[in-house]
Amino acid sequence: MKITSLFVAVMLTLFQTTFSFAGEKEELIGKSLFMRYCAQCHGKNGTGKGINTKSIVMDPAPKDLCDIEQPYMNKKENGLLIEFIKFGGKKVTASHSLMPYWDKTLSEYEIFTLAAFIRTLHKHDQPPVDFSNANKEKPKITISQIDVESATQADIKAGKRIYKENGCIGCHAVKIFGGVSGPNLSGVGNRLNAQQIWKIIKYPSSVKPDSKMPAYDINDEDGISLVTYMLSLKRG
Repeated sequence: MKITSLFVAVMLTLFQTTFSFAGEKEELIGKSLFMRYCAQCHGKNGTGKGINTKSIVMDPAPKDLCDIEQPYMNKKENGLLIEFIKFGGKKVTASHSLMPYWDKTLSEYEIFTLAAFIRTLHKHDQPPVDFSNANKEKPKITISQIDVESATQADIKAGKRIYKENGCIGCHAVKIFGGVSGPNLSGVGNRLNAQQIWKIIKYPSSVKPDSKMPAYDINDEDGISLVTYMLSLKRG
């Protein structure tokens, strides 16, 4: 009996050093991140009815993460759920999803905690999220100097396209069309200069620590067009 107990104890020790599964601590971290970043579209209870869905028709609509209306989440593997959070809906599904990517904002560990919390919202038969190799280091962000002095009308047109492609309309309105969880961008060209806008796009939490906006990995060329478009949004 003692030998058996010792064997079990040794095996448990070995198992725990190899794997680290989600527990209450990770789920609580994930819940906090969900309420900050995800609830604005998916709703505080995860049913897909966040504040932004009341002001704009999203197609596809944010998923019901609770599987209330129809089973969806219970069939998705943990790896796919993590991919959605990391890379956004558009890249994973090749759709017009407005869901942004979070791998430039959150550490891998934080993304895993989000997945672990989301798993508490629906019934499923997936194994616990494994944190054993999750990196806790935050993404490193550099902000270049943006120069729009030579920008043209073509940049405004391209910037409007980039704005749409990155799903900005999901959280921000221009005039009355768009989401409401982020500031209305009508008149942003009167309020901010090019570098201020660029800094918010690249690293929003450096400007507002409690920002709900993801950091966007947009290159300088596209950044010039996007910032030029936003500078064109002026009142009067």
